[in-house]
Amino acid sequence: MNDSSPIVPKRPDLDALNFENVSFSYNRESDTLLLLLFGRGRPAVILPGDEHVDLWLDPRSGEIIGFQIEGYLSQVVHDHPHLLGLAELAGIDADEIERIRRSITPDKRKRAAIDALIDHGLPASA
Repeated sequence: MNDSSPIVPKRPDLDALNFENVSFSYNRESDTLLLLLFGRGRPAVILPGDEHVDLWLDPRSGEIIGFQIEGYLSQVVHDHPHLLGLAELAGIDADEIERIRRSITPDKRKRAAIDALIDHGLPASA
């Protein structure tokens, strides 16, 4: 692969994923949540994603091997409440999760749920 060639992200095969290797972690100091699909130690390049989620990619295949969310508790879960569900998996205390959940308005939580269902239910061509 030519070093100047852009890496195109490829969706991982979730049916082939060994979920025992999936790793969630949260760094409180940097307010960063990290989800690694194949555990630690695999080489990766980071591709900036939307304003919140960066992709970790295998540098050879372009397969998505992880996700990095900066500003997770301070900003992201308030903008995208459906992502608060990752907090428990990352070991964040249940009391803190509930405090944050209560700080998000019911209208915002409803909107996030509807958006997630629409995204889930629409065919890719819609």
